[in-house]
Amino acid sequence: MHRQMILKEKTKMKIKIPQNIDIFGHQYKIINRDEKISGVDSFGSHFGRVNRIYIDSKLRGSVRESCFIHELIEAVNWHLQLKLSHEQITGLENGLFQIFKKL
Repeated sequence: MHRQMILKEKTKMKIKIPQNIDIFGHQYKIINRDEKISGVDSFGSHFGRVNRIYIDSKLRGSVRESCFIHELIEAVNWHLQLKLSHEQITGLENGLFQIFKKL
């Protein structure tokens, strides 16, 4: 039993980033992008009107996973018209990311 606990501690949860995801019944495409979108320098972008989430293709590991969570929260914020600030979304993303990584 102790050996199983040690093995579990060594393996960290990897957040799977799918090619498509359903958000409130809307089918979103997750797209890797190689360049800036509309001059915006960011890791990711959410476009609710066309059901797209873009993630910088150069991101790897935990930064990529964290970006994905951030853009999911952006989508939820947009669909529910929560009017969360970018700072609030970033705070939620950091908290959820930490929780998921410890599972």
